[in-house]
Order: sequence, then C-alpha cells, then structure tokens
Amino acid sequence: MGTAANGRFERLPERVDPSDYSIDVPASDPGSVTEQLPPAGSPELIAATQLAQTSSSIGSRRRPQMRIGVAVLAAVLGGVALLAVVQILF
Repeated sequence: MGTAANGRFERLPERVDPSDYSIDVPASDPGSVTEQLPPAGSPELIAATQLAQTSSSIGSRRRPQMRIGVAVLAAVLGGVALLAVVQILF
C-alpha cells in the first residue's frame, strides 16, 4: 500500500504561495459596544440582527424557562391529583 505502481506519489506537488489564499480583514475595536448593522438594502437582516442583540440578555431567556417549568409542574401535579381522585372513587 506504501508503493505507487503508477508513479502518482513519486514527486511532491508544486509549492503553493500563501498570499494567493489569504485575505485582509479590517480590524475592529474590541471595546466597541454596538455591532455593525448589515446594509440598508436588507431590512429582514437588520431586524434579525437587532432581535439577536436584544434577546441575548438573561431576563429574556429566563421568562420562557420559568413559564415552561411552571407548566410542567402544573401538569405533573394535575396528573397526580387525577390519579388520587381515581383511586379514591374506585
């Protein structure tokens, strides 16, 4: 398996110039508070960016979790109460 019968692995490929595959990325201030908005031609993307920026706070994540937790607790307690009533009646 280490030998090549057709000479495929006898020489290395030509040297690749790294500058052909690199791009310049503009530096941004790490202390900046606001993120860059997308171009004005895409209002859906602007709305999604603003929604993502505002929904990253702790309070916006905690409220749905509390509602889900209360709903699960109510369903479990309701099921236990229903079983207790059924046991008492029969």
